[in-house]
Amino acid sequence: MEQGVEITERQEVLAFSTSKDILRQALKKPTNHSDVIIPSATAVPSGFHHFDQKTLGFKKRELTVIAVRPAMGKTAFLLSLVNNMAIKQRRQVVLFSTERPAGRVVQRLVETETGMSMNKIRDGQLSDSRKDHAETMISNISNAGIYINDVAHPSADLVIRHSKLLAETTRPDIIFVDSMEHLLPQISDPEKRVQECGTITESLHALAQELDVPVVLFARATSNSTAPCVEDLHGVVNERVQNVVMLHRPDKQEQPNGNHPNGYTQLIIQRDSHLQSTGKVAVKFIDSIDKFVNLSE
Repeated sequence: MEQGVEITERQEVLAFSTSKDILRQALKKPTNHSDVIIPSATAVPSGFHHFDQKTLGFKKRELTVIAVRPAMGKTAFLLSLVNNMAIKQRRQVVLFSTERPAGRVVQRLVETETGMSMNKIRDGQLSDSRKDHAETMISNISNAGIYINDVAHPSADLVIRHSKLLAETTRPDIIFVDSMEHLLPQISDPEKRVQECGTITESLHALAQELDVPVVLFARATSNSTAPCVEDLHGVVNERVQNVVMLHRPDKQEQPNGNHPNGYTQLIIQRDSHLQSTGKVAVKFIDSIDKFVNLSE
């Protein structure tokens, strides 16, 4: 019986795909491995300077909810965070991707960083300079500590179990879960839905404390009124959620010739364990490469 349990646990650890494995398969080309890791501090910076200056980044042992309305760039923002942390900061990033297979996640990272389609890169029909650029970016992604679990409809228990098993061999710096809606079972009763949300956030908060890492849960904001607010989350936010960030794209909701330029995005800090008051910081979305960057970029 014990041998069967061990086999099951090994299989569950293998449920994670690394960016190296995915790229090796996609490009049919082996890559070099790098063991350089930047030690975790008390928080993991997001890579968005104004946000990090205000909040310190994503705090260890805490649960953060990031809420985004449909069609406002949730996946682009998530992958921008993964890029900032795993590739630029060389941190170990765990991603539960419930909406996209692992291969598609890494493909989007490659296409965003290189500005080229994977088909064009694979075919090799590139100038020398573009080929060198693509190879450098792909090497960076391949050597990054990105661990992706793409089970389509996981339970919170599965997220927790797989995270703990992975942590036995790989020390994660941060865990992303995309998204709350895919962790929830089909519940029509609003009161029971709120109770289930509370159970999920409580368990994810416990995971953050046990593994001593930040856990970041993405959720869908439903309102189409001006700026999103906590009330849009319908029970997702409770006392177990230390930090709440709402991504707001005023440029997408304004009439032509509005006050904000294209790509202008606000990160609305609705709750933060480090701050006595809430606030907003600005980032920029670059539509041509489907990526969020600092305003200075």
